[in-house]
Amino acid sequence: YRHIDCAEYYANEHEIGQALQIVFAEGVVKREDVFLTSKLWNNHHGRESVKPAVQKILRDLKVNHLDLLLIHWPVTGNVGPTVQPSIRETWQAMEDLVSEGLVHSIGVSNFSTKKVDDILAYAKVKPAVLQVEVHPYWRQDSLLTYCQEKGIHVTAYSPLGSPDSSTMFQRSGPKLMDDPALGAIASRLQKSPAQCLIRWGLQHGTSILPKSVNEGRIRSNLDVIDWELPGADFEALSSMATQERMVSAKFWLNPRGPYRTHQEFWDEDENEARNRESASLEAGRRKYTVIENMPTATLKSGEAMPLIGLGTWKSKAGQIKDATLHALRAGYRHIDCAEYYANEHEIGQALQIVF
Repeated sequence: YRHIDCAEYYANEHEIGQALQIVFAEGVVKREDVFLTSKLWNNHHGRESVKPAVQKILRDLKVNHLDLLLIHWPVTGNVGPTVQPSIRETWQAMEDLVSEGLVHSIGVSNFSTKKVDDILAYAKVKPAVLQVEVHPYWRQDSLLTYCQEKGIHVTAYSPLGSPDSSTMFQRSGPKLMDDPALGAIASRLQKSPAQCLIRWGLQHGTSILPKSVNEGRIRSNLDVIDWELPGADFEALSSMATQERMVSAKFWLNPRGPYRTHQEFWDEDENEARNRESASLEAGRRKYTVIENMPTATLKSGEAMPLIGLGTWKSKAGQIKDATLHALRAGYRHIDCAEYYANEHEIGQALQIVF
Protein backbone atom coordinates (compact mmCIF):
# COMPACT_ATOMS: atom_id res chain seq x y z
CA TYR A 1 0.00 0.00 0.00
CA ARG A 2 1.21 3.51 -0.83
CA HIS A 3 -2.07 5.42 -0.43
CA ILE A 4 -3.49 6.11 3.03
CA ASP A 5 -6.88 7.80 3.38
CA CYS A 6 -7.22 9.75 6.63
CA ALA A 7 -9.62 12.29 8.10
CA GLU A 8 -9.59 14.71 10.97
CA TYR A 9 -12.92 13.27 12.16
CA TYR A 10 -11.56 9.71 12.45
CA ALA A 11 -9.51 10.85 15.48
CA ASN A 12 -6.69 8.42 14.70
CA GLU A 13 -4.26 10.45 12.60
CA HIS A 14 -1.78 10.48 15.50
CA GLU A 15 -1.64 6.67 15.26
CA ILE A 16 -1.06 6.85 11.52
CA GLY A 17 1.73 9.36 12.17
CA GLN A 18 3.36 6.93 14.59
CA ALA A 19 3.16 4.13 12.01
CA LEU A 20 4.63 6.37 9.33
CA GLN A 21 7.60 7.24 11.55
CA ILE A 22 8.30 3.54 12.08
CA VAL A 23 8.27 2.59 8.39
CA PHE A 24 10.27 5.70 7.45
CA ALA A 25 12.90 4.71 10.04
CA GLU A 26 12.91 1.11 8.83
CA GLY A 27 13.51 2.25 5.27
CA VAL A 28 10.33 0.54 4.05
CA VAL A 29 9.26 3.76 2.31
CA LYS A 30 10.18 7.42 2.09
CA ARG A 31 7.68 10.23 2.55
CA GLU A 32 7.56 10.83 -1.20
CA ASP A 33 6.49 7.20 -1.73
CA VAL A 34 3.28 7.56 0.28
CA PHE A 35 0.17 9.42 -0.90
CA LEU A 36 -1.58 10.92 2.13
CA THR A 37 -5.15 12.19 2.01
CA SER A 38 -6.96 13.94 4.84
CA LYS A 39 -10.32 15.62 5.15
CA LEU A 40 -11.46 18.87 6.72
CA TRP A 41 -14.26 18.32 9.23
CA ASN A 42 -17.50 20.29 9.30
CA ASN A 43 -16.56 22.58 12.20
CA HIS A 44 -13.33 23.74 10.55
CA HIS A 45 -14.75 25.48 7.50
CA GLY A 46 -14.06 29.17 6.98
CA ARG A 47 -10.97 31.26 6.29
CA GLU A 48 -9.83 31.47 9.92
CA SER A 49 -10.31 27.76 10.69
CA VAL A 50 -8.90 25.89 7.71
CA LYS A 51 -5.18 26.47 8.18
CA PRO A 52 -5.06 25.75 11.94
CA ALA A 53 -7.00 22.53 11.33
CA VAL A 54 -4.58 21.41 8.63
CA GLN A 55 -1.57 22.33 10.74
CA LYS A 56 -2.90 20.01 13.46
CA ILE A 57 -3.43 17.26 10.90
CA LEU A 58 0.19 17.64 9.81
CA ARG A 59 1.42 17.54 13.39
CA ASP A 60 -0.57 14.38 14.06
CA LEU A 61 0.65 12.69 10.89
CA LYS A 62 4.20 13.98 11.56
CA VAL A 63 4.65 15.19 7.97
CA ASN A 64 5.14 18.62 6.42
CA HIS A 65 2.53 18.39 3.68
CA LEU A 66 -0.59 16.54 2.52
CA ASP A 67 -0.83 15.13 -0.97
CA LEU A 68 -4.59 15.73 -0.97
CA LEU A 69 -6.98 17.68 1.25
CA LEU A 70 -10.74 17.19 0.86
CA ILE A 71 -13.77 18.95 2.27
CA HIS A 72 -15.34 16.00 4.08
CA TRP A 73 -19.01 17.05 3.75
CA PRO A 74 -20.71 20.14 2.27
CA VAL A 75 -22.01 21.10 5.71
CA THR A 76 -20.74 23.23 8.58
CA GLY A 77 -23.32 22.58 11.29
CA ASN A 78 -25.14 25.88 10.83
CA VAL A 79 -28.92 26.13 10.60
CA GLY A 80 -30.42 28.40 7.97
CA PRO A 81 -31.12 28.77 4.27
CA THR A 82 -27.47 28.49 3.12
CA VAL A 83 -24.26 26.86 4.30
CA GLN A 84 -22.23 29.25 6.44
CA PRO A 85 -19.28 29.79 6.31
CA SER A 86 -19.73 29.37 2.60
CA ILE A 87 -18.09 26.58 0.64
CA ARG A 88 -16.48 29.32 -1.46
CA GLU A 89 -14.74 30.83 1.57
CA THR A 90 -13.49 27.42 2.68
CA TRP A 91 -12.32 26.53 -0.82
CA GLN A 92 -10.36 29.75 -1.17
CA ALA A 93 -8.67 29.11 2.17
CA MET A 94 -7.68 25.67 0.88
CA GLU A 95 -6.29 27.26 -2.29
CA ASP A 96 -4.02 29.36 -0.07
CA LEU A 97 -2.64 26.16 1.47
CA VAL A 98 -1.71 24.94 -2.01
CA SER A 99 0.19 28.19 -2.61
CA GLU A 100 2.01 27.72 0.72
CA GLY A 101 2.97 24.11 -0.08
CA LEU A 102 1.14 22.63 2.90
CA VAL A 103 -1.21 20.81 0.53
CA HIS A 104 -0.42 19.62 -3.01
CA SER A 105 -3.97 18.98 -4.28
CA ILE A 106 -7.47 19.79 -3.05
CA GLY A 107 -10.87 18.28 -3.65
CA VAL A 108 -14.20 17.38 -2.09
CA SER A 109 -16.06 14.42 -0.66
CA ASN A 110 -19.80 13.71 -0.70
CA PHE A 111 -20.52 16.55 -3.14
CA SER A 112 -23.07 16.39 -5.95
CA THR A 113 -22.22 17.45 -9.51
CA LYS A 114 -24.16 20.67 -8.91
CA LYS A 115 -22.06 21.50 -5.88
CA VAL A 116 -18.88 20.74 -7.82
CA ASP A 117 -20.10 22.98 -10.63
CA ASP A 118 -20.53 25.78 -8.10
CA ILE A 119 -16.86 25.42 -7.08
CA LEU A 120 -15.66 25.27 -10.67
CA ALA A 121 -17.32 28.64 -11.33
CA TYR A 122 -14.91 30.46 -9.02
CA ALA A 123 -12.00 28.11 -8.30
CA LYS A 124 -8.47 29.18 -9.15
CA VAL A 125 -7.29 25.71 -8.17
CA LYS A 126 -9.72 23.18 -9.64
CA PRO A 127 -10.88 20.17 -7.61
CA ALA A 128 -8.51 17.30 -8.30
CA VAL A 129 -10.55 14.55 -6.66
CA LEU A 130 -14.16 13.80 -5.76
CA GLN A 131 -14.44 11.07 -3.12
CA VAL A 132 -17.88 9.45 -2.99
CA GLU A 133 -19.57 6.14 -2.28
CA VAL A 134 -19.25 3.81 -5.30
CA HIS A 135 -19.85 0.05 -5.59
CA PRO A 136 -22.06 -2.22 -7.73
CA TYR A 137 -25.12 -1.40 -5.60
CA TRP A 138 -24.46 2.35 -6.13
CA ARG A 139 -22.53 2.74 -9.36
CA GLN A 140 -22.82 6.51 -9.83
CA ASP A 141 -22.25 6.12 -13.59
CA SER A 142 -23.48 9.59 -14.51
CA LEU A 143 -21.31 11.19 -11.83
CA LEU A 144 -18.26 9.29 -13.12
CA THR A 145 -18.99 10.49 -16.65
CA TYR A 146 -19.32 14.07 -15.39
CA CYS A 147 -16.00 13.88 -13.53
CA GLN A 148 -14.24 12.40 -16.53
CA GLU A 149 -15.46 15.30 -18.65
CA LYS A 150 -14.26 17.81 -16.02
CA GLY A 151 -10.88 16.14 -15.49
CA ILE A 152 -11.70 15.22 -11.88
CA HIS A 153 -10.54 11.87 -10.51
CA VAL A 154 -13.10 9.82 -8.55
CA THR A 155 -12.12 7.88 -5.44
CA ALA A 156 -14.61 5.27 -4.26
CA TYR A 157 -15.20 4.83 -0.57
CA SER A 158 -17.23 1.91 0.82
CA PRO A 159 -16.29 -0.26 -2.20
CA LEU A 160 -17.55 -3.33 -0.34
CA GLY A 161 -20.97 -1.80 0.29
CA SER A 162 -20.22 -0.47 3.78
CA PRO A 163 -21.28 -3.63 5.67
CA ASP A 164 -20.06 -2.23 8.99
CA SER A 165 -22.38 0.79 8.88
CA SER A 166 -25.73 -0.99 8.56
CA THR A 167 -26.53 -0.60 12.26
CA MET A 168 -25.55 3.07 12.38
CA PHE A 169 -27.74 3.93 9.38
CA GLN A 170 -30.44 1.39 10.33
CA ARG A 171 -30.38 -0.24 6.90
CA SER A 172 -32.60 -3.22 6.33
CA GLY A 173 -32.09 -3.90 2.62
CA PRO A 174 -29.87 -6.38 0.79
CA LYS A 175 -26.16 -6.56 1.57
CA LEU A 176 -23.77 -6.35 -1.35
CA MET A 177 -21.27 -8.81 0.14
CA ASP A 178 -24.08 -11.40 0.42
CA ASP A 179 -25.33 -10.97 -3.15
CA PRO A 180 -25.64 -14.42 -4.80
CA ALA A 181 -24.34 -13.15 -8.15
CA LEU A 182 -21.21 -11.77 -6.50
CA GLY A 183 -20.75 -15.01 -4.58
CA ALA A 184 -21.00 -17.05 -7.77
CA ILE A 185 -18.43 -14.87 -9.55
CA ALA A 186 -16.03 -15.07 -6.62
CA SER A 187 -16.39 -18.85 -6.42
CA ARG A 188 -15.83 -19.27 -10.15
CA LEU A 189 -12.71 -17.07 -10.13
CA GLN A 190 -11.44 -18.53 -6.84
CA LYS A 191 -11.27 -15.05 -5.35
CA SER A 192 -12.97 -13.53 -2.33
CA PRO A 193 -16.09 -11.38 -2.80
CA ALA A 194 -14.06 -8.42 -1.49
CA GLN A 195 -11.34 -8.97 -4.08
CA CYS A 196 -13.94 -9.08 -6.86
CA LEU A 197 -15.49 -5.81 -5.66
CA ILE A 198 -12.12 -4.07 -5.42
CA ARG A 199 -11.17 -5.34 -8.87
CA TRP A 200 -14.54 -4.11 -10.19
CA GLY A 201 -13.79 -0.66 -8.79
CA LEU A 202 -10.47 -0.52 -10.61
CA GLN A 203 -12.07 -1.57 -13.89
CA HIS A 204 -14.91 0.88 -13.27
CA GLY A 205 -12.40 3.71 -13.40
CA THR A 206 -11.96 4.75 -9.78
CA SER A 207 -9.37 4.48 -7.08
CA ILE A 208 -10.71 2.51 -4.14
CA LEU A 209 -10.42 2.57 -0.36
CA PRO A 210 -11.17 -0.85 1.16
CA LYS A 211 -11.08 -0.64 4.95
CA SER A 212 -9.77 -3.31 7.31
CA VAL A 213 -7.70 -3.67 10.47
CA ASN A 214 -7.16 -7.41 9.91
CA GLU A 215 -3.66 -8.10 8.56
CA GLY A 216 -4.78 -11.04 6.45
CA ARG A 217 -7.60 -9.11 4.79
CA ILE A 218 -5.36 -6.08 4.31
CA ARG A 219 -2.98 -8.29 2.32
CA SER A 220 -5.80 -10.06 0.48
CA ASN A 221 -7.42 -6.77 -0.54
CA LEU A 222 -4.20 -5.80 -2.33
CA ASP A 223 -4.09 -9.02 -4.36
CA VAL A 224 -6.12 -7.53 -7.22
CA ILE A 225 -3.45 -6.08 -9.48
CA ASP A 226 -2.39 -8.90 -11.81
CA TRP A 227 -5.81 -10.21 -12.88
CA GLU A 228 -9.07 -8.84 -14.25
CA LEU A 229 -12.74 -9.65 -14.04
CA PRO A 230 -13.77 -11.29 -17.33
CA GLY A 231 -16.05 -9.11 -19.42
CA ALA A 232 -19.24 -11.01 -18.60
CA ASP A 233 -18.54 -10.90 -14.86
CA PHE A 234 -17.70 -7.19 -14.95
CA GLU A 235 -20.94 -6.53 -16.81
CA ALA A 236 -22.92 -8.62 -14.34
CA LEU A 237 -21.61 -6.53 -11.45
CA SER A 238 -22.14 -3.36 -13.49
CA SER A 239 -25.81 -4.08 -14.12
CA MET A 240 -27.10 -5.04 -10.69
CA ALA A 241 -30.65 -3.77 -10.32
CA THR A 242 -30.26 -2.75 -6.67
CA GLN A 243 -29.15 0.89 -6.63
CA GLU A 244 -29.19 2.60 -3.26
CA ARG A 245 -26.82 4.55 -1.04
CA MET A 246 -25.45 2.70 1.94
CA VAL A 247 -24.03 5.84 3.56
CA SER A 248 -26.82 8.25 4.43
CA ALA A 249 -26.76 12.03 4.79
CA LYS A 250 -29.60 11.91 7.32
CA PHE A 251 -27.44 13.33 10.10
CA TRP A 252 -27.04 16.57 8.15
CA LEU A 253 -30.74 17.17 7.47
CA ASN A 254 -32.68 19.84 9.33
CA PRO A 255 -36.20 21.15 8.65
CA ARG A 256 -34.77 24.68 8.97
CA GLY A 257 -32.00 24.08 6.43
CA PRO A 258 -29.61 24.30 4.77
CA TYR A 259 -30.66 20.76 3.69
CA ARG A 260 -34.17 19.67 4.61
CA THR A 261 -34.32 16.46 2.59
CA HIS A 262 -32.00 13.91 1.04
CA GLN A 263 -33.01 15.24 -2.36
CA GLU A 264 -31.84 18.73 -1.40
CA PHE A 265 -28.60 17.41 0.01
CA TRP A 266 -27.70 15.38 -3.07
CA ASP A 267 -29.40 17.77 -5.52
CA GLU A 268 -31.62 15.00 -6.84
CA ASP A 269 -35.00 15.24 -8.51
CA GLU A 270 -37.54 13.94 -5.98
CA ASN A 271 -39.53 11.87 -8.50
CA GLU A 272 -36.36 10.36 -9.95
CA ALA A 273 -35.16 9.38 -6.48
CA ARG A 274 -38.54 7.85 -5.61
CA ASN A 275 -38.67 5.87 -8.87
CA ARG A 276 -35.13 4.58 -8.32
CA GLU A 277 -35.96 3.43 -4.80
CA SER A 278 -39.09 1.62 -6.03
CA ALA A 279 -37.21 -0.04 -8.89
CA SER A 280 -34.42 -1.10 -6.54
CA LEU A 281 -36.88 -2.61 -4.06
CA GLU A 282 -38.72 -4.49 -6.80
CA ALA A 283 -35.44 -5.74 -8.26
CA GLY A 284 -34.42 -6.94 -4.82
CA ARG A 285 -37.61 -9.00 -4.60
CA ARG A 286 -37.15 -10.47 -8.08
CA LYS A 287 -33.59 -11.62 -7.59
CA TYR A 288 -34.36 -13.92 -4.66
CA THR A 289 -34.94 -17.61 -5.30
CA VAL A 290 -38.40 -19.04 -5.70
CA ILE A 291 -38.54 -22.84 -5.62
CA GLU A 292 -41.63 -23.70 -7.64
CA ASN A 293 -41.55 -27.46 -7.02
CA MET A 294 -40.88 -27.48 -3.26
CA PRO A 295 -42.53 -30.68 -1.91
CA THR A 296 -45.20 -30.07 0.71
CA ALA A 297 -47.41 -32.00 3.11
CA THR A 298 -51.06 -31.05 3.36
CA LEU A 299 -52.18 -30.77 6.97
CA LYS A 300 -55.69 -31.49 8.24
CA SER A 301 -56.33 -27.76 8.27
CA GLY A 302 -55.70 -27.79 4.52
CA GLU A 303 -52.53 -25.73 4.87
CA ALA A 304 -49.47 -26.84 2.88
CA MET A 305 -46.29 -27.27 4.92
CA PRO A 306 -43.00 -27.20 2.93
CA LEU A 307 -41.07 -30.40 3.66
CA ILE A 308 -37.72 -28.60 4.07
CA GLY A 309 -37.59 -26.01 6.79
CA LEU A 310 -35.01 -23.93 8.62
CA GLY A 311 -34.21 -25.07 12.14
CA THR A 312 -33.42 -22.20 14.50
CA TRP A 313 -32.26 -23.90 17.72
CA LYS A 314 -28.89 -23.19 19.38
CA SER A 315 -27.97 -20.10 17.42
CA LYS A 316 -25.84 -17.51 19.14
CA ALA A 317 -27.41 -14.15 19.94
CA GLY A 318 -27.55 -12.03 16.81
CA GLN A 319 -27.02 -14.90 14.35
CA ILE A 320 -30.52 -16.09 13.58
CA LYS A 321 -31.73 -12.83 12.02
CA ASP A 322 -29.16 -13.09 9.22
CA ALA A 323 -29.64 -16.85 8.95
CA THR A 324 -33.38 -16.36 8.47
CA LEU A 325 -32.78 -13.67 5.86
CA HIS A 326 -30.37 -15.93 3.97
CA ALA A 327 -32.82 -18.82 4.13
CA LEU A 328 -35.86 -16.91 2.92
CA ARG A 329 -33.87 -15.25 0.13
CA ALA A 330 -32.54 -18.67 -0.91
CA GLY A 331 -36.05 -20.14 -1.22
CA TYR A 332 -36.98 -21.51 2.24
CA ARG A 333 -40.64 -21.04 3.07
CA HIS A 334 -40.81 -22.98 6.34
CA ILE A 335 -39.23 -21.60 9.54
CA ASP A 336 -39.30 -23.67 12.72
CA CYS A 337 -39.30 -21.50 15.86
CA ALA A 338 -39.82 -22.00 19.58
CA GLU A 339 -40.37 -19.76 22.55
CA TYR A 340 -37.59 -21.64 24.38
CA TYR A 341 -34.99 -20.77 21.72
CA ALA A 342 -35.22 -17.11 22.83
CA ASN A 343 -34.62 -15.81 19.32
CA GLU A 344 -38.10 -15.31 17.87
CA HIS A 345 -37.64 -11.54 18.06
CA GLU A 346 -34.72 -11.87 15.62
CA ILE A 347 -36.81 -14.00 13.28
CA GLY A 348 -39.53 -11.36 13.48
CA GLN A 349 -37.03 -8.69 12.47
CA ALA A 350 -35.99 -10.78 9.47
CA LEU A 351 -39.60 -11.36 8.45
CA GLN A 352 -40.33 -7.63 8.49
CA ILE A 353 -37.39 -7.03 6.17
CA VAL A 354 -38.35 -9.64 3.58
CA PHE A 355 -42.03 -8.74 3.75
